[in-house]
Order: sequence, then C-alpha cells, then structure tokens
Amino acid sequence: MQPDARKIAFRHYLKTKIAKTFGIEIGTEILYGKYKNKRGKIVGFKTGPKGDQIVVVEPVPKGRKQEKDLKLFTIRQAPKE
Repeated sequence: MQPDARKIAFRHYLKTKIAKTFGIEIGTEILYGKYKNKRGKIVGFKTGPKGDQIVVVEPVPKGRKQEKDLKLFTIRQAPKE
C-alpha cells in the first residue's frame, strides 16, 4: 500500500518549518569551543569578508585571555543559573 503523497509532503513541510531560535544580544552569556564548555560574553557583532555573521566573544574569567571572533553558528546560549 502506497502512502499518500500529500501526507509525505506535509510531514516534510513540518520538519523544515519547525526550528529552534534564540535571541542573542550584547551581554548574553554563551558557550563556545569544540566541546561547548568555555563560557563567554558577547561584546559585539561583525560581518566577515564573505558576508558571514561573526560574533565577538570575551571570555568570562577575563585573566590574560583576549577577545575571540567566532562564526555565528559555533556558539550555544548558556543556561540561566
């Protein structure tokens, strides 16, 4: 028995339309790094040479660390404590 093409198309439509979004602003705490275990605070936004969005992040325990430029999709919002 063949499934109805409209049902398959509707299921595909729902999967593509539902996406998680979150608002990030200057001052929002995020997690970054390979394992998303480094905590940082957003201090600015830029546009890269190819037009991609770049986030400027300052590490939270400041110390001797410098600000980093990260691509927008390599960060994760930190949970509220």
